Amino acid sequence: QEKCLSEAGLPCQRPVSCCVRGRSRFQLSIMVKKKFLGQSDMKIGVIGDEDTVTGMLLAGIGHVDGSGKKNFLLVESKTHQREIEEKFHELTSRKDIAMVLVTQGCADLIRPAVDAYTNSGQVVPAVMEIPSKDQPYDPRKDAVMQRVAFFMPQAMAALGLEA
Repeated sequence: QEKCLSEAGLPCQRPVSCCVRGRSRFQLSIMVKKKFLGQSDMKIGVIGDEDTVTGMLLAGIGHVDGSGKKNFLLVESKTHQREIEEKFHELTSRKDIAMVLVTQGCADLIRPAVDAYTNSGQVVPAVMEIPSKDQPYDPRKDAVMQRVAFFMPQAMAALGLEA
């Protein structure tokens, strides 16, 4: 039966499997597991207008890594469509992003990219279109609501929309 080393470097009387003082196999396996992203390491990406992004940042969603990569994009009137689309592709290809929130106005600007991602069959990260205060929400443009309409036409009828 293997023994571990105590804090003083002397052989411990306990087996390695139950040792918490020395460097046991149990502790080494925990250190290895931390290299992989868990649910607590996943982030939410945001693309939207100033009010939406600011609110999400105040709620704690914002993250900037050591190389300056952000998980959000503040879209203004001078922001080019190409820049929005590049950020969308960056967020949907990152392994640490679980969900991308896009205001519907921004999603309309990059609708081909959003539809291509939706049709690709990927589910992580989930892309959710959210309303903004400047533009009313249209459930007929939202891919999630289109699926709801497909499987539950009565739910869309209850909202006063055609299936």
